[in-house]
Amino acid sequence: MTKETLREITLREAIDLYVQDMLPPGSAADVTRHLKWWNARIGHLYLSEITPKLLTDYKNELLAEPTHRGKKMTKKKELEYEVDEGNIFAALGRKDADELLARSELLDEVGDLIEKSGLTQHEVAKKLGVKQSKVSMLVNGHLSEFSTDTLLHYLAILGCKIEIRVRKPRRQNIFSGRGCIAIC
Repeated sequence: MTKETLREITLREAIDLYVQDMLPPGSAADVTRHLKWWNARIGHLYLSEITPKLLTDYKNELLAEPTHRGKKMTKKKELEYEVDEGNIFAALGRKDADELLARSELLDEVGDLIEKSGLTQHEVAKKLGVKQSKVSMLVNGHLSEFSTDTLLHYLAILGCKIEIRVRKPRRQNIFSGRGCIAIC
């Protein structure tokens, strides 16, 4: 996963995706409480800003706080957190991880072009035919707000040449393996 891709999603969005798609209904209250705790502390940060040291520091802060029952968290209750430098969406167990990663890379391209244009968000909004709030969402990496088609449309308006290449499978049985989606 590129650094640009990691700038596209905040921890808050990753937590929301996890809760929505991965967390079983009626999960333990501790899990929900801990996710809310992380969300409140560093949910605003983009994944690219979250380092192992930062996670360790906040984990130690969490462990030092009393539990909801007023007791200190014991070693048995300590949570393990893992930093994954691959596809964050795959790490979250998303079946559409390739598509989400590709869309996040497109969003990053749109955001970079807007930021480098020197135009105000209002000026960009007029050129794209959207409200200024949509431009703000583009620049701030709100992935869930935009489809791949919409992002490709914006890239074309912003002057990009977009090429889509399809490579056919080499095997006779076309269903023998899953392909992938990638932005080059």
